[in-house]
Amino acid sequence: MLNRAFLVGAVLGIIFLLFSFEKLSLNKKTIGLSFLFVLVAIAVVTIFLKSDSSLGRLLIYKISWNMFTEYPITGIGWGNFQREYGLHQATYFQAGNYSQKEFLLADNTFYAFNDYWELIVETGSIGAGCLFTFLYFIVRLAYHRLHTTPNDDLLKFLLALLLVIGIAALFTHVFEHGPFKIILAFILSYLLLAKRKNFKIVATLTITVTYAACHYYFKLNNISNYKKWEHAKILSSTGYILESQKTYEYLYKKFYDNLEFLQNYNSVLGFNNPDKKIFILKEILKRYTHHACYLEMAKIYEEIGMRKESENAFLKAVYMVPNRFVTKEAIYNFYINHKQFDQAAYWRHIILTMPVKVPSERIEAIKQTVKSKHLLTLKTKIYD
Repeated sequence: MLNRAFLVGAVLGIIFLLFSFEKLSLNKKTIGLSFLFVLVAIAVVTIFLKSDSSLGRLLIYKISWNMFTEYPITGIGWGNFQREYGLHQATYFQAGNYSQKEFLLADNTFYAFNDYWELIVETGSIGAGCLFTFLYFIVRLAYHRLHTTPNDDLLKFLLALLLVIGIAALFTHVFEHGPFKIILAFILSYLLLAKRKNFKIVATLTITVTYAACHYYFKLNNISNYKKWEHAKILSSTGYILESQKTYEYLYKKFYDNLEFLQNYNSVLGFNNPDKKIFILKEILKRYTHHACYLEMAKIYEEIGMRKESENAFLKAVYMVPNRFVTKEAIYNFYINHKQFDQAAYWRHIILTMPVKVPSERIEAIKQTVKSKHLLTLKTKIYD
């Protein structure tokens, strides 16, 4: 699937198996050549497969480093990366010290694309110490098991699989997915248990099944509510908005912490209920930041006369993903509507001169609309 992270992990996993089953001799020359091959493979997939994606991740690492240095000891808080990254990216671009390439590559980002680094950013130096201690313990334990049970082929396969997943986690977000967590639980259980092989397999399966059941307990226990949620989606898609809203309102007490549910709920709320819509948008923004959420909130604030809050939300939407024309057109219109012509002139100039990430008819239409508005003429008409 051209997934570079798992491609590199698979290469290392295969090399490990070749050494484990003695298909390659374990000497310095072979180890050196294998290491060189892996480095070349990483370089090739980085340069020739999705090079812009690689540069985009460098921007993510750069901004997340600022996040780490802001809270180096305790981190930004467990699970807060999705919420905090967008805010820090907005601060970075608002400061103005960025390259054009960074400007074009910026996007809504919710992961560090390195599970270990994301954990360190969230938990700080304390979490980093725990992580490295755990990894050291696992490596020592794996080395011990390989030497004490050299004929355990299942162990070799599981360690190769662990290597694939562990290496992939260096380049993408892996451990947010339930199936990978369950696979990891199986591997670690088998590695930690030192009893007879038959007992190990039974005990490992028991632990893994128990963990999987706990992990999916909420979904299993709310099957009927998930069906109602799906029904609410169907209602909204077929035009029965009020009925859909009632279903979402009923389900809120069950799924109040589910980001996807909150997004679906927000999508069916009209502007005739601004208080409820602002409440749901704030609940979404507690969990992750997206420029479209701030843009939507800015428009609601403007509609109900909360001008300062509207301006702040517009600015967050603009700087969070600075290459978007829609957000810049929105803040331009905001300043025009409130007769702040100096600010409007500034954003007009930005819209007409900023580089285009992906050319489209929509962008050309925005440019033509902005270009056709003569600020001096508008100002004269208003003062007259």
